[in-house]
Amino acid sequence: MSDELRTSAFVLVILLFEIPICAALSLAVVDFLQKKYKISLKTLIYCGTLLFTLVLLYFLIGFAPGATFGMVAGNDWEVYMLGILLGVSWGPLINSYRAIFSSFIPLGHEAEFFSFWSITDKGSSWFGPLICATIRQVSGTMRWSILFIALMCILSMILLFFLVDVTQGVKEGQQFAEEEH
Repeated sequence: MSDELRTSAFVLVILLFEIPICAALSLAVVDFLQKKYKISLKTLIYCGTLLFTLVLLYFLIGFAPGATFGMVAGNDWEVYMLGILLGVSWGPLINSYRAIFSSFIPLGHEAEFFSFWSITDKGSSWFGPLICATIRQVSGTMRWSILFIALMCILSMILLFFLVDVTQGVKEGQQFAEEEH
């Protein structure tokens, strides 16, 4: 894998620590900015997903013949910068997903809904890698897997824009709780 990433195993180990640390630190910064500028959770999800997608696309540029940037061999500084950006986008993104989901949950049904969340979360943690491994096996390269992930991010932003009405979701959750009691 480090051969195709065009970097050393040592750099990949650094990434294992760098990404979660940046994700944790960015949570505090984004929380402060969200409160100060009254940024909606939906906007945070758009921004986080967009940044994550741009990092993936930048990464892919380096695979083009003759590329001088975008994960070019020997540019370990790019790997570190991309790791920071992935962490900065990923921490608040996951947090925003959970927060927006929790706002839809009817009172008294938290365990049911978060159990469902947990099932889908665990499902995606094996299903996504299975798809990416299959793509890599068929194509012989992980580039198409990265492109697949970027396309799924773009698709999620489109679906979020057209199919998720946060205000309506909160109302429906409250109505469900009221009708039940």
